[in-house]
Amino acid sequence: QDSTEFEIELAKLKHLKNQPDFGVKYESIYYTQALNHYASWLIKRGESLPLGYKHIEKALLLLDEVIYLVEEKGYSGLISNIKFNKCKALTSSNKLKEASFILEQILKNLSAKSSLKPYFLAQKALIKAKQNKKEQALTHFYEAISLVHQSTDTLKEDFSNFKSNTSFGTTKLLLRVAQELNKNYAEDKAVSRLVFQLYHKALIQFENSIIDTKFSPKYDEVLRQIIGGLLQLKSKSSELNYKIDELIETTE
Repeated sequence: QDSTEFEIELAKLKHLKNQPDFGVKYESIYYTQALNHYASWLIKRGESLPLGYKHIEKALLLLDEVIYLVEEKGYSGLISNIKFNKCKALTSSNKLKEASFILEQILKNLSAKSSLKPYFLAQKALIKAKQNKKEQALTHFYEAISLVHQSTDTLKEDFSNFKSNTSFGTTKLLLRVAQELNKNYAEDKAVSRLVFQLYHKALIQFENSIIDTKFSPKYDEVLRQIIGGLLQLKSKSSELNYKIDELIETTE
């Protein structure tokens, strides 16, 4: 619920890192990953709190430390993931030019087949949305969803023929794109129709991704966000055709 426990563990890790027998080649991955995960938590908390900028600033300090250790001191670390977190923190702080520069460098060095590309493109779209570049934002969101579309048929621009897979990560990607579009273009009826499709496809994707999986609080949270999004949009527009009893049945 707060950063106290993180800070206690971080102090222990820093102590271990400063020991003469600390192994930069093999042990350092645990240190860099720990700081990266803590930064992720800070970013998520920072985005949900009124004075969250302090969390974001702390995250940026941690990430700069990790980037320095990996690039300058030979520590092991997944540098694209670390820099992506920095990009998210900068985006949250509205430092969009710097965030965009980092993201372009990540995409430039990324394998064409990387499973992370859809998430990076969704972040690129979010930056464009924050810069009030609507058409570019919609294009990059479409590109992100296209990469997880499990069909040889081209994804339609309204996402209506999206074919799901069994990845919970894809569920969260669809949900995030829907939320960001809704946040930035809530009054745009055409975009609202796209958002409704995304929430609907996210629900189908969710069902497929939890087959043979023990239900847990993290799944419950995502399901509630998807249902909440569908109900909110339906309450705003009678054009969006989705039966409430069907939604209740799916939820149960």
